[in-house]
Amino acid sequence: MPPPPGGRDHGGAERGRNWRGGGLDDVSHRILVLDGNADHAKTLTAWLASEGRQVIPATSPAQAVSEIETCLPDLVVLGSCPRGNGSRPFFEQLSALQADRNVPVLLLAREGRESDVTEGVFYPDDVLLGPLSMPQVTARVRSLLKTKALADRLRLAYFHLDELSGFTETYADQIVADWRPEDLAARMASVLLSPREGTPQRPSFIWGSAVIRGRRHGIACYRTNGDWHSLVTRCPSGELEKLLRPYAIAPGRFICNAPLPGRLKAVLGVSPELSLPNFAAIFREDDALLAAGYPWEVTIHDLPLLQASLRQWSVFRRIWREARKTEEANFQAMEALALAAEFHDSTTAGHVRRLNTYARNLSRLLGQSSRFVRWISHCAQLHDVGKLTLPGSLLNKRGPLDPGEWERVRAHTVNGARLLGHSPQLAMAARIARHHHENFDGTGYPDGLAAERIPLEARIVKLADVYDALRTERPYKKGYSHQEALEVLAKGDGRVLPVHFDPSVLEAFLSSHRDFEAVFDGDRTGAAS
Repeated sequence: MPPPPGGRDHGGAERGRNWRGGGLDDVSHRILVLDGNADHAKTLTAWLASEGRQVIPATSPAQAVSEIETCLPDLVVLGSCPRGNGSRPFFEQLSALQADRNVPVLLLAREGRESDVTEGVFYPDDVLLGPLSMPQVTARVRSLLKTKALADRLRLAYFHLDELSGFTETYADQIVADWRPEDLAARMASVLLSPREGTPQRPSFIWGSAVIRGRRHGIACYRTNGDWHSLVTRCPSGELEKLLRPYAIAPGRFICNAPLPGRLKAVLGVSPELSLPNFAAIFREDDALLAAGYPWEVTIHDLPLLQASLRQWSVFRRIWREARKTEEANFQAMEALALAAEFHDSTTAGHVRRLNTYARNLSRLLGQSSRFVRWISHCAQLHDVGKLTLPGSLLNKRGPLDPGEWERVRAHTVNGARLLGHSPQLAMAARIARHHHENFDGTGYPDGLAAERIPLEARIVKLADVYDALRTERPYKKGYSHQEALEVLAKGDGRVLPVHFDPSVLEAFLSSHRDFEAVFDGDRTGAAS
């Protein structure tokens, strides 16, 4: 699964220049120490390295600039620093780090050098006046790094919430019922996990789930080497909660700063080889969200963003369910209307059911979208809704129709489109009702349209309707066998000609005609039993 527009994985030096995310008590931070006095720089390096931190000493502004360009520091400690024109690039870069990357600067002003504080070359985030001691310096460094870690996470939360808002706006313009929950989850995960230039690093794995009919259905998304992966998982309800219980910090809240355990990986569908340190999980009623692979130690400060993401996911799912319910109610009303249109005919129910299936299968063979397939499989049944305007005596007449009667029957196409009106939800059905008797060569009715001017859905229903009509016994004709109907469609019989059909639709039908035979024969067998 590709990252969304604007998202990319940074590698090499570019990754180094991205945000570094350290935990509140993480000792892996990178600290740049600049002191023109080599002995002082050595002492400061020893003090800070004693806590396991990565310390990069520099004795000149030029050396400090070079170190910054190699990899961004999390904190800059300044001792005595040469002034003059040669130091200007360093102080400019230092100001940019403070403003753009939230990198704090600690100034150590030794006794007699208080002027360093007020010189105005730059504005430190904190100042320590000498004489200095190791406990004093290391404690202040820890405090600044904790403040930075919290500020970074707050900034990351702002980025996430802004991205989720943009995600919501994108989907607000789409038809909710067309979403697939797994696609929605994957795209939402890519928003949360995709690195962005100038933002803190993010977790590498996210898993969302909901309990459906006693089983927890989940969707896992993760990023490895810049590539996106997603998979669907299922497990018994309660199993995940049981495995997470040792890491509970509150009801429905879980935190662990060790690698994801093997049994938990198995439930989440994660490869045992995938390294996922530092994880957090949150549960809300039947919904759950778990994130892992944080590049920092997880704390309670990481839970609000998970909570906000889970709430938004839950809202999307509720909207989707309600939209599908509304859509299903529309489909049921459409079926009732279709049956009413041909209430005079005892074979109508089977014809309506089969036509929907034919149209759905043909649409899939033609590579149409899932929305098109779903809607045509319900709209096809309304092709003859205009027959509601005709008397049953005319529709069931055994003998030939006179010219006046024939014109009345042909009008059912226009009348059907009028009955369905201008509702967007019935637009496809209206097009089918009006145009399913058009011929691809332009000899059909009511408008004499030809080729692609005939809506695709009408071209599909045209063939499906003719096949089913050939197979079905009527008061005025016998039903054809499948082979006989196939011969008529492929070669014509004088009334029905191959040029009446869209060649691509006809080809799709002929290539899978046995499937259509099975639909008709199976439906008739089921009705007889």
